[in-house]
Amino acid sequence: MYHDIDCQPIPRVSFQTPRELGVYLANAKRPIIGIGLLNSWKALQEWTPSYFAKHYGNLEVGAAVDLPATGSPYALRSIDHGRKMKLAEFVDFMDSASKACYIHQMSLTKLPELVRDIDFEVMLPSGSGQGMFYLWLGSSGTRSGLHFDRFDNINAQIFGKKSVFLVSPDQAGKLYPFKDNVEKSQFDPDNPQFNLFPRARSVQAYIGIIEPGEVLFIPKLWWHHIRSLAPAINVNCWYGEHISLMDMLRVVNKGGLSCWSQVIKDFVFCGLLGQKAKERLFSDTPTGIFLFNVLTAGIKRYLHPSRD
Repeated sequence: MYHDIDCQPIPRVSFQTPRELGVYLANAKRPIIGIGLLNSWKALQEWTPSYFAKHYGNLEVGAAVDLPATGSPYALRSIDHGRKMKLAEFVDFMDSASKACYIHQMSLTKLPELVRDIDFEVMLPSGSGQGMFYLWLGSSGTRSGLHFDRFDNINAQIFGKKSVFLVSPDQAGKLYPFKDNVEKSQFDPDNPQFNLFPRARSVQAYIGIIEPGEVLFIPKLWWHHIRSLAPAINVNCWYGEHISLMDMLRVVNKGGLSCWSQVIKDFVFCGLLGQKAKERLFSDTPTGIFLFNVLTAGIKRYLHPSRD
């Protein structure tokens, strides 16, 4: 699947109870696929695309449609692919669409009753705080694009299956981050184009397939690309400490002078001067704005310290 890339399998680890995963993750630094953790989840027994259409069909959702099969989705503009529709309409669209479509990162605060069907809390390491839960629903062929997260991530496969491609943080310089958003990569491991991205040829990756009832642990800052091999439903939990300012600056540094130039421009023009930033598909605010927000928040805390 990932031609001409040095790959090894993601370790698969069986657990007797979900609590065992929490103990394991307290010191985990590398990804794993966890087995035997979701047997008690109501979601695993009930959640299907038709279940959501039947019970939540009138909910308005933001969907991405007409998605290409190759290339980084982060190069696309949100305005060209984003649609508002009812959830039932999306499920119908999923069944008939000729190109991939995706409900991406929908917070379960919109559907709080669904939290009863899952149980991430028992899996979390002690002291990691409250998790943030998100739903992912899409057709076959949906792709996350290669990126990293700011938090540790437990991703539970509920319906369908997905292929996973992971790269360690120390290899960021080989992955050609977007200059304005260094959390996202221009490199597509499904279609490598080494003529455009020659450094990616020496990447060492972990690969695997996650099936219903399995969970994927992705440590923060680990690059990951995930593709649906069939219509699929996932729910994930981000938890723990946010990456540090220095973590982000290290990634910018690996991107080189061109990344620094764009980040500084966005810091000044979008952060200080308030100009509107380019909206990429599936993307958070540009790195320059992120750094501006971190800096201004730190200054405010310094000038107005808490008296609690």
